[in-house]
Amino acid sequence: MFSYRHAFHAGNHADVLKHTTLIALMKYLTQKDTALTVIDTHAGAGLYRLDGDYTETSGEALEGVFKLLSEQNKPPAQAERAQSAIKTIATTKTKAKTPLVWAPALQDYLDLLRMS
Repeated sequence: MFSYRHAFHAGNHADVLKHTTLIALMKYLTQKDTALTVIDTHAGAGLYRLDGDYTETSGEALEGVFKLLSEQNKPPAQAERAQSAIKTIATTKTKAKTPLVWAPALQDYLDLLRMS
């Protein structure tokens, strides 16, 4: 039987798409002043370190969330990329980047990352 561990895939391009979609959906559904219940049946651990062993093994976050956060077209070597991306997240928590006016849903996602 195939064993799936999300920690290997956390932050990848599909994760960025999923979370961006969920944020946009929740933003839309909470526009009205009515009750709303959300149940995520596949949430897993809910919080994953993007500088941990599992994530660094697959390197998928480098082409997902880190690529989105990166301002460079050519990222540094593999070993340095993760550290550079972690620093990028840390610095963007206090210093906002230029807004993604062409992609407001992605901007909402990045704003939530900065808050965490």
